[in-house]
Amino acid sequence: MNLPRRCDNTCQRELCKQCSERTETVQQYITMSTLNKHRWANALFQYMFVHIYGKSHNLLVQTPPWVGEQLLNIEPSPMTVKLLPFYERLRSTGQPYGPPVTEAIGHDFYGYGQYHTSYYQPYRKFIQDLLQPKPAVEDRLSDTAIGRLVFRSIGIMGDIIGIHLRRGDYGRLIHYITPVQWYLDWLEKNWERFEYPVLFIASEDRSLVDQFAKYNPRTAESLGVDLRAEPLPTATYLDHDLEHPQPHLMDFFPDWYLLAHCQYLLIPNSTFSFTAAMLSRRLKRCYRSDLPTQQFHEIDVWNTTPLSYDMAENYKHVPGVCLERNPPHW
Repeated sequence: MNLPRRCDNTCQRELCKQCSERTETVQQYITMSTLNKHRWANALFQYMFVHIYGKSHNLLVQTPPWVGEQLLNIEPSPMTVKLLPFYERLRSTGQPYGPPVTEAIGHDFYGYGQYHTSYYQPYRKFIQDLLQPKPAVEDRLSDTAIGRLVFRSIGIMGDIIGIHLRRGDYGRLIHYITPVQWYLDWLEKNWERFEYPVLFIASEDRSLVDQFAKYNPRTAESLGVDLRAEPLPTATYLDHDLEHPQPHLMDFFPDWYLLAHCQYLLIPNSTFSFTAAMLSRRLKRCYRSDLPTQQFHEIDVWNTTPLSYDMAENYKHVPGVCLERNPPHW
């Protein structure tokens, strides 16, 4: 759609007809031109936000091509309008104000949309229905990974506990590292209360899995997923990961999808596993690591902030949560 060009008049006191037509047209839209600039979970939140905001205000939503169109059963909504930007307002901690009431109508939204999830809760079913995998993507996992995760070899359905060990670009600011020992402490205390428990692990650093050998952990690979080493077109990766590609980093969706099929989740301060919890229809309880107490606490993913805002640098006295120096690839 081509918008009417703004007239040559100054329109200082009132809009001319041509300007009025343009204003009326842009008020029907919200766009997010930066959607394809961010990694998987951040892009999920952005996509959720523009669609919930559009639904709330009866707006047409337009976005550029992004990796979700390859993985999720969603219809592309190509950008045909160019709108003025609306920049998400942030507190000094990085936590967003908002969400915007009507200010973002007719604008191109710049931000993450990671608001307190009570904003999204009324649309829970809409979001979960919206962000379903494409049939071909789901079939790739259901015939092997999901079946093997849900049913143990003896044919009994067990309690599936999923843990996410976030590494990569973590260890600074609010992105503190959740040490392996915190997970082990929680499992030692709680494992026996589950019925036929099965442990699934997702992590950028697969070498950490060996530390959980006591619990016979599963990974996407051990569940039969043939991970692909080629990067997904339109997906955003860390430069370091592209320079040193590993299949579980390039083909990240199986880890996320399997987390979303767990009944119990232990997650770090990461939107990757947080969005998996939000999209899960099987989840019973979710526990997130807490930097001040160095423990996991239960959270309601539909009534909390997607991230906590405790700074890693303020807890250098806590072993393993903050890197002393940035790795060279940062």
